[in-house]
Amino acid sequence: MAPSSADIRTLALAGHGDTGKTTLAEAMLFRAGAIKRQGRVSEGSTTLDHDQDEKEARHSIDASVGRLEWKGRRFYLVDTPGYPDFIGAALSAFPAVESVLLCVNAARGVSVNTRRMWDAATQAGKARVIVVTKIDAENLDLPGLVRELRETFGEGVLPVNLPVGRGPAVKEVVSVLALPHVPRHEDVEGDEAEARRSLVDKVVEEDEALMTKYLEGEAPGDQELRQALGHAIGSGNIVPVLFTAPEKGIGVAELLDFVEAELPGADGELHHPLRDAEGAAPITLRSNAPFCAVVWKTAIDSFVGKQSFLRILSGTFREGMEVLVPRTGRTEKLAHGFLPQGKEETPVKEAVAGEILVVTKIEGLALGDTLCDPARPVRYAPLAWPDSMVSLALEAKSSNDEQKLGPALSKLMEEDPTFRVEVHRETKERVASGMSGLHLQAVLGRLKRRFHLDVATHVPRIPYRETVQGRAEGHHRHKKQTGGRGQFAEVYVRVWAKERGSGFEFVDSVVGGTVPRQFIPAVEKGARAALEKGFLAGYPVVDVALELYDGKDHPVDSSEASFKLAGERGFRDAFLKAKPVLLEPVMRLGIVIPSRFMGDITGDLNKRRGRIQGMDSRGSLQVIEALVPLAEIPNYSTELRSITGGEGSYSMVHDHYDVVPNSLAEAIISRHSKPGEEDEE
Repeated sequence: MAPSSADIRTLALAGHGDTGKTTLAEAMLFRAGAIKRQGRVSEGSTTLDHDQDEKEARHSIDASVGRLEWKGRRFYLVDTPGYPDFIGAALSAFPAVESVLLCVNAARGVSVNTRRMWDAATQAGKARVIVVTKIDAENLDLPGLVRELRETFGEGVLPVNLPVGRGPAVKEVVSVLALPHVPRHEDVEGDEAEARRSLVDKVVEEDEALMTKYLEGEAPGDQELRQALGHAIGSGNIVPVLFTAPEKGIGVAELLDFVEAELPGADGELHHPLRDAEGAAPITLRSNAPFCAVVWKTAIDSFVGKQSFLRILSGTFREGMEVLVPRTGRTEKLAHGFLPQGKEETPVKEAVAGEILVVTKIEGLALGDTLCDPARPVRYAPLAWPDSMVSLALEAKSSNDEQKLGPALSKLMEEDPTFRVEVHRETKERVASGMSGLHLQAVLGRLKRRFHLDVATHVPRIPYRETVQGRAEGHHRHKKQTGGRGQFAEVYVRVWAKERGSGFEFVDSVVGGTVPRQFIPAVEKGARAALEKGFLAGYPVVDVALELYDGKDHPVDSSEASFKLAGERGFRDAFLKAKPVLLEPVMRLGIVIPSRFMGDITGDLNKRRGRIQGMDSRGSLQVIEALVPLAEIPNYSTELRSITGGEGSYSMVHDHYDVVPNSLAEAIISRHSKPGEEDEE
């Protein structure tokens, strides 16, 4: 029997790598009886890490969905990757859920991706719960960890249960909410009474009437306290902390109970970024509005074809219904729907708001698409993805595979919003970009396994550009006589530098008809053709002006082709006299690291011609903003991981182009053959 939307809980398990998210999800599924055996990540036997790549890597690469029933409620668990390399899959899960369980390894504390997922959950307006995992490890300081969590994420972070026993001796967790009704534990980790006081003090702030009673000395009742706690979690004013040892099952039932009682259902007003049919004005919907769903994940299976994972936001799915896709303006028939459980799927004829549903073989759907009632068009706000930071140039190893490569890469891009492929105008290379070398390795592994395509890879050529820093005059006379009608054109030109980013400008200053009007466009055409080829090292020419101010023609031998060639070579002559330089792309890096690596990172940036623009601290983390030439950081994700032991992360966007130092420019130019030029009068 289908549940009501009020009885559905949708949860994303997020956090840094090695926090035990998949193990926790497996333990929750097992404890609720949704699976018969609790698998282990180390054995590749879990329900949610079902992809072959995940089994071999022993960590999550994609978001995966599990489903369980607990005390009359239906839970959807979306297990997400923890390593920043696969952050696209983690962020894509947020439109599917109302709450985020932020997992923290008890031994390691707050890591870089912990903070990143916290920020993303906060920005998305999700209810947040911190789940401390692996509390059965040796040498833990759990009270110290709680202090670190509060220092990092705010005073609203408060434990709602505490472990009984330390490390491997931990036996259970005890609820601080239930303290008046249970005896005090001798070996509890932390102060139970103080934890309850802190929690109650914060909870009563949510309810004015409850605050008045509390200040008058009347203790709030359990029901009042729990109701106010649910509101405080939903508003983000309280972030509860729960403790678990998932492999031993400790704290798992208590976590399920807490989710069932305190986290928001899928009914009522929707807290999702919805827009009108044009995607402009924000709108508000309730779960009982006409049908609306968002595609939050796309998977392409070699047997099933395209699978689109939907989160139903409002209304009811019915098998065979037709829906509108506002992005395309087309209607699509939802012939069948399935409820996912790892790689298994159960067919359903109906599903209500809050459910996660899989529909298949609808080629017109893409990640982020909205599906809605044709009579009530709605759009989900566009999803934002981080910029790709590592690139590889790709070439098919076999000429027979070249035509297959483009379509196969397009399918992989449909699945992964942080994987991008484009042909660079400057270098003519097909370049694949992703979050890291590990990310690209995983995607190209899928390319080989699914599509049987092998590619050769190399570091892409840097997309340098050419320009001038001065002003100069140039001249070219093109004259050929080979019998019959000859060729003749002569031009005098000037070149000067323009403001960076302003592009190319052609100026016609010819007076007296020294260059006939019909041939002036040919001169410009020749100059523009030269822009793409460059004059120094074969890179595009940018931000220059070319003025044609004089010339000569021949009444018989002059032609458009002659003036086009003269224009190109006159441009070259002036360009090479006007202090030509190479420009290189400069990237803006935002680097987040634990404070102890500060000296190593700043020293490394200086070696890479980096210029530090600013520094900031976020609790125990340091944020460095720097400008660094792209040529100096082709494999920065690997190098940062090496310096920080995997504890650092960074973002990178193009900032501007700047002049390459002469000592480096000479080496770059010498590696390229210069265009020849015929000796002509």
